[in-house]
Amino acid sequence: MLKVFLLFLIYSCGSNTRTPVIPFIFFTPPGIPQIAGVVPTAEVYLDPALVIEGQADKINYKPEFVIKYYVTNTEPNFVGYNLTITSAIPSLTDTLGGSYYTENGILPSFPHLAIESSTEEAQLKKKRIRNRIPPPGLIPFQHCEIYTFTMRAYFNNGVVSNPSTPVSVCASLYPNQCPIGSSCNPAICSNNNCSNLEKASCPVGTNCNPCLYGDFRNGCECPRGISPPGCNP
Repeated sequence: MLKVFLLFLIYSCGSNTRTPVIPFIFFTPPGIPQIAGVVPTAEVYLDPALVIEGQADKINYKPEFVIKYYVTNTEPNFVGYNLTITSAIPSLTDTLGGSYYTENGILPSFPHLAIESSTEEAQLKKKRIRNRIPPPGLIPFQHCEIYTFTMRAYFNNGVVSNPSTPVSVCASLYPNQCPIGSSCNPAICSNNNCSNLEKASCPVGTNCNPCLYGDFRNGCECPRGISPPGCNP
C-alpha cells in the first residue's frame, strides 16, 4: 500500500489540475457593413458620329451607379471597405479574389477610419461608380444588364469581414425599354398583370414593377421611409 502511495506522489508531482491544458481564446469577428442603397444613373454624352451628321439632339447614356452606405466599423485596424461588382450573386471566389473595385489599383475601394463611424443621415456616404472595372483595364457597364454590389470591411492586417447583403440593380434608367428577355426586362416582368411575388423580384421600372417614386431620370430613388418595390433603395 505504501508503494502505491509513493508512486502516486511521484507521477502527480508538478501537475497543476487547476489550469486548463488548452487556454481559451476569444475572437470577435469584424463587423459586417451594409449597403444603404444603389441607384442607377447616367452620364450624358454625345456620339461624335451623330454630331458630324447634324443629329446632336440624339443623346446616348452611359450607365453608372451611385452606391450609398454608412461607415459602421469601429475596430482599431479598420481602414475602409472593399466593393465587389458582379453580374450575378458573387461567389466566395469573387469576394475573396482579385475582383475588388479600385479606382487607382490600391485597396481598399473606399478608404475610411473608425473615427468616421456614424449612422446619422448627414454622414451617409455616396460614391459614383462609373465603370464595371475602372482604368487602366476599363470595362464599362452594359445597358440592360443587372449588376450585384457587395461590400466587405477591410483591415490593415489583411483581414476582411463577411460580405454585406448583396444588392442587385439594373444598369438602365428605362428597363421597360430593354429587350424582352434581357436580365433587366425578363419576359415575366414585361407583363402589367403580374403577381405581387413577381413584382418584388422584377427590376424597378419594368411594366411589372413601375417606378412609383421620383422619376426615371433620377433612378426611381426611394424617398425616406419608403422601400421597394416601386423604387430603388
